[in-house]
Amino acid sequence: QKVFAEGKGAKLTVTVLSAKMIGADVALEEGITEVAPADGGPPTAARFSAVLVRRNGAWYFESVHDAVLRPP
Repeated sequence: QKVFAEGKGAKLTVTVLSAKMIGADVALEEGITEVAPADGGPPTAARFSAVLVRRNGAWYFESVHDAVLRPP
């Protein structure tokens, strides 16, 4: 809760770069997240990969991994 309280007013942007169905109820997603602090400081970015599963018609994150995005 402390992490979210300290980041109050920050803006999260999620950009999905690819999404693949690997089964009827399993999908893989890769992309970039960017968090812009409320105080106008520089944003931070990370790459992510996620496994999503469908249960009872709704999609849930089964696993998410992220790493700091470094420019090439």
